[in-house]
Amino acid sequence: MALSRSKEYKKKAEEFLKNRKNANNLVELAADLDDPASAYISNVLAIDLVFSKLLSRGDLSPQILSSEDSVEIEYRNWLKENYDLCFSKLLQLVIKGQKHTLQVETLSVIFKLIAAEGKYPVDDGINPKQYYFPIHRLQQLYSAFLSSDRSIKKLLPKLEEMFSSFLDVVYFSWMALAGAVSAVKNPSEVAVKNILLLIDQLPTAKTEEKELEKASKENLDENLLCFIRGKKKFKADMDVLRTSVTKVWWTIKNWPHTPATKLRLLTVLNERILHNLEKPLTLADFLTDSLDDGGPVSVLALQAIFVLIVKHNFDCSKIFKKLYALFEPNIFHTKYKARLFHLSNICFSSTHLQENLVASFIKRLARLSLTAPAADVIIIAAFIGNLIIRHPTLKSLIHGSSRY
Repeated sequence: MALSRSKEYKKKAEEFLKNRKNANNLVELAADLDDPASAYISNVLAIDLVFSKLLSRGDLSPQILSSEDSVEIEYRNWLKENYDLCFSKLLQLVIKGQKHTLQVETLSVIFKLIAAEGKYPVDDGINPKQYYFPIHRLQQLYSAFLSSDRSIKKLLPKLEEMFSSFLDVVYFSWMALAGAVSAVKNPSEVAVKNILLLIDQLPTAKTEEKELEKASKENLDENLLCFIRGKKKFKADMDVLRTSVTKVWWTIKNWPHTPATKLRLLTVLNERILHNLEKPLTLADFLTDSLDDGGPVSVLALQAIFVLIVKHNFDCSKIFKKLYALFEPNIFHTKYKARLFHLSNICFSSTHLQENLVASFIKRLARLSLTAPAADVIIIAAFIGNLIIRHPTLKSLIHGSSRY
């Protein structure tokens, strides 16, 4: 049954491509995509066959036609309308499909169509001398993720595959994301989680920047989704990339967040966004306020603050009071405790800190060691030892009364 259905869909697609008289075949193929619960992969593949062929042979490309070609103009407009309609239906299958295999296969087809449209543009006004990528299609995909009431976690392996394989997808994804998130003012918690999951897959590290610049110079077709040899060269503008990353950040930061999404927000800030932000010091207030949240959120905020201190000369004198408050008994029961001690050790590496400030931390740590797990007592002792070595005058804290 499944085999005959697959043959039937393929036959309809081939008949339509051979003869315009079979135009109703396309209508039937599109209609069968209406219900995500009853759609079939073979139907999706038939749609892929139809529009990949139409795009490659130029049936959807803008052409100058005279008024006498009214029938041809009407037919081409009809094809474009059906292409947009089917693309929208494919997006719904990705987020609402009942089977995981159907969702992933449909997502693959969407990227195939994006690749074909990049090589054979549908819209007017495309500069033939510039590398073209249909950003609006990516934006439609990411907007669909924002509108979904289901997690996209199962789609992440396919998305990661696209991001790791094609540098132009990474570059233009940030622009598409900027457009998608700016259109949403009050997203659901699922939508926020979906976008944060997506961003967590998007590479923006210095190594990827170098790869983007390398692709721009060498025109590496194996790393580009919409590459056409000998025609249009891909050029990555890192200033444009940083502007897009910054726009995405400030939009999602201002969304309502639960403790779980704020934790994820700070994670992607540290791992994906911070180094590519314009004017990173504008984060200072947000990060210092986040130190008051306590627990893992505060540790991740401290990590970002440390980057501001090291790379952007941020004045850290105001954070020691908040840092002091982080050292409480429950910190030993989180997976971020090692990171907290590491960052704190770096913050206290200066030998020019006030002695009473360092002494207060030593006392705090000493009190914590009385109830801390045995393994953590060793860490605390080493930390206190380092502080006393850096500040020898504090040796008076060891045994006997002290003025501190």
